[in-house]
Amino acid sequence: MGGSPPRALSAVAMILIGSACVIAGGVWFQMITVFVTAVIVWELWMMIEPDRPTPGMLLAALVASVMSGQLTVQSSWGMLLFLIAPLAGLWGIRRERLMWFAFSLAVQVAGWGLVISRRGMASPGCCG
Repeated sequence: MGGSPPRALSAVAMILIGSACVIAGGVWFQMITVFVTAVIVWELWMMIEPDRPTPGMLLAALVASVMSGQLTVQSSWGMLLFLIAPLAGLWGIRRERLMWFAFSLAVQVAGWGLVISRRGMASPGCCG
């Protein structure tokens, strides 16, 4: 129970920041969604390869970069960009390769679904 106060404080901070981004909409919601998606991909990596955090961090950065770039791509070919991180991870992961590929792809698609569903729902006068 010694870790409860820090966990409670971090939970409150995440709720406040997340709520503010949802309310603000636009780029704020997009970027928090991109960040959370990248963190989930890193967590997935750490469940499979807990002794190798650095490749997972690099893949999370790749996911954030790819998803941020997808915000500017307006054609359907941009969906192929979702394959970059899962394929890059296959190169470095030693076990559970199919699980890595399927879940890292699914996490990105789900995160992207959130971004798309909120597009155009920004608060008036905020961030597009």
